Amino acid sequence: MEAYEFIDVESALVQYIKSVVRVPASTMVPQNKPPEHVLVARVGGTSDEVSDSPMVTFIVSAPGWVAAYDLVKLVRRRVMSVMRLGELPVYRHIEIGGPSRAPDPDTGDPRYQFTVQFKLRGSTAPD
Repeated sequence: MEAYEFIDVESALVQYIKSVVRVPASTMVPQNKPPEHVLVARVGGTSDEVSDSPMVTFIVSAPGWVAAYDLVKLVRRRVMSVMRLGELPVYRHIEIGGPSRAPDPDTGDPRYQFTVQFKLRGSTAPD
Protein backbone atom coordinates (compact mmCIF):
# COMPACT_ATOMS: atom_id res chain seq x y z
CA MET A 1 0.00 0.00 0.00
CA GLU A 2 1.28 3.47 -0.86
CA ALA A 3 1.94 5.96 1.91
CA TYR A 4 -0.58 8.78 2.31
CA GLU A 5 0.07 12.31 3.51
CA PHE A 6 -2.37 14.59 5.27
CA ILE A 7 -2.90 18.31 4.83
CA ASP A 8 -1.92 20.88 7.45
CA VAL A 9 -5.50 21.17 8.66
CA GLU A 10 -4.78 24.25 10.80
CA SER A 11 -3.45 26.25 7.85
CA ALA A 12 -6.25 25.05 5.58
CA LEU A 13 -8.90 26.08 8.12
CA VAL A 14 -7.22 29.47 8.68
CA GLN A 15 -7.44 30.15 4.93
CA TYR A 16 -11.03 28.89 4.82
CA ILE A 17 -12.11 31.17 7.70
CA LYS A 18 -10.37 34.17 6.16
CA SER A 19 -12.17 33.59 2.87
CA VAL A 20 -15.70 32.79 4.09
CA VAL A 21 -15.96 34.67 7.40
CA ARG A 22 -13.63 37.51 6.39
CA VAL A 23 -12.05 38.06 9.80
CA PRO A 24 -8.40 37.66 10.76
CA ALA A 25 -7.51 34.07 11.63
CA SER A 26 -4.24 32.37 12.53
CA THR A 27 -2.64 29.50 14.43
CA MET A 28 -0.93 31.89 16.86
CA VAL A 29 -2.27 35.00 18.58
CA PRO A 30 -0.71 37.96 16.73
CA GLN A 31 1.44 40.45 18.68
CA ASN A 32 -1.11 43.17 17.88
CA LYS A 33 -4.29 41.11 18.00
CA PRO A 34 -7.11 42.66 15.95
CA PRO A 35 -10.43 43.33 17.72
CA GLU A 36 -11.98 40.30 15.99
CA HIS A 37 -9.85 37.20 15.60
CA VAL A 38 -10.17 33.41 15.21
CA LEU A 39 -7.42 31.20 16.63
CA VAL A 40 -7.29 27.72 15.05
CA ALA A 41 -5.53 24.92 16.95
CA ARG A 42 -5.36 21.19 16.27
CA VAL A 43 -5.79 19.66 19.71
CA GLY A 44 -5.70 15.97 18.85
CA GLY A 45 -7.31 13.39 16.65
CA THR A 46 -6.32 10.14 15.02
CA SER A 47 -5.32 8.86 11.61
CA ASP A 48 -5.05 5.56 9.81
CA GLU A 49 -3.46 4.53 6.52
CA VAL A 50 -5.66 6.71 4.31
CA SER A 51 -7.66 9.11 6.47
CA ASP A 52 -7.06 11.75 9.13
CA SER A 53 -9.54 12.69 11.86
CA PRO A 54 -8.13 15.89 13.35
CA MET A 55 -9.79 17.50 16.36
CA VAL A 56 -9.63 21.29 16.03
CA THR A 57 -10.51 24.02 18.53
CA PHE A 58 -11.60 27.45 17.32
CA ILE A 59 -11.16 30.35 19.77
CA VAL A 60 -13.13 33.40 18.67
CA SER A 61 -12.42 36.89 20.07
CA ALA A 62 -14.39 40.12 19.70
CA PRO A 63 -14.62 43.47 21.54
CA GLY A 64 -17.63 42.46 23.69
CA TRP A 65 -19.47 39.33 24.79
CA VAL A 66 -22.44 39.87 22.45
CA ALA A 67 -20.12 40.47 19.47
CA ALA A 68 -18.02 37.44 20.42
CA TYR A 69 -21.12 35.24 20.62
CA ASP A 70 -22.42 36.49 17.27
CA LEU A 71 -19.03 35.83 15.68
CA VAL A 72 -18.68 32.33 17.18
CA LYS A 73 -22.13 31.43 15.81
CA LEU A 74 -21.06 32.57 12.32
CA VAL A 75 -17.70 30.78 12.46
CA ARG A 76 -19.38 27.60 13.74
CA ARG A 77 -21.98 27.66 10.92
CA ARG A 78 -19.27 28.07 8.30
CA VAL A 79 -16.99 25.41 9.80
CA MET A 80 -19.81 22.89 10.13
CA SER A 81 -20.72 23.37 6.48
CA VAL A 82 -17.23 23.13 4.94
CA MET A 83 -17.24 20.59 2.13
CA ARG A 84 -13.62 20.91 0.92
CA LEU A 85 -10.31 22.04 2.33
CA GLY A 86 -8.12 22.88 -0.62
CA GLU A 87 -8.35 19.98 -3.04
CA LEU A 88 -9.57 17.46 -0.46
CA PRO A 89 -13.17 16.67 0.45
CA VAL A 90 -14.31 16.86 4.06
CA TYR A 91 -16.21 13.63 4.72
CA ARG A 92 -17.55 14.43 8.15
CA HIS A 93 -17.57 17.04 10.91
CA ILE A 94 -18.63 16.18 14.44
CA GLU A 95 -19.00 18.84 17.09
CA ILE A 96 -17.04 17.67 20.13
CA GLY A 97 -17.72 20.75 22.23
CA GLY A 98 -20.21 23.47 21.41
CA PRO A 99 -19.64 27.20 21.90
CA SER A 100 -18.59 28.01 25.45
CA ARG A 101 -17.24 31.11 27.16
CA ALA A 102 -13.46 31.12 27.34
CA PRO A 103 -12.26 34.55 28.55
CA ASP A 104 -8.64 35.32 27.71
CA PRO A 105 -6.67 34.08 30.75
CA ASP A 106 -4.35 37.12 30.72
CA THR A 107 -6.70 39.98 29.87
CA GLY A 108 -10.20 38.65 30.52
CA ASP A 109 -11.18 39.73 26.99
CA PRO A 110 -14.37 38.12 25.63
CA ARG A 111 -13.80 34.84 23.79
CA TYR A 112 -15.81 31.78 22.91
CA GLN A 113 -14.47 28.42 21.81
CA PHE A 114 -15.77 25.25 20.20
CA THR A 115 -14.17 22.02 19.01
CA VAL A 116 -14.88 19.96 15.88
CA GLN A 117 -13.51 16.63 14.70
CA PHE A 118 -13.18 16.27 10.93
CA LYS A 119 -12.75 13.22 8.72
CA LEU A 120 -10.37 13.90 5.81
CA ARG A 121 -8.82 11.62 3.24
CA GLY A 122 -5.11 11.77 2.67
CA SER A 123 -3.37 12.06 -0.65
CA THR A 124 -0.73 9.82 -2.13
CA ALA A 125 2.75 10.90 -1.05
CA PRO A 126 5.02 12.03 -3.89
CA ASP A 127 7.95 9.73 -4.70
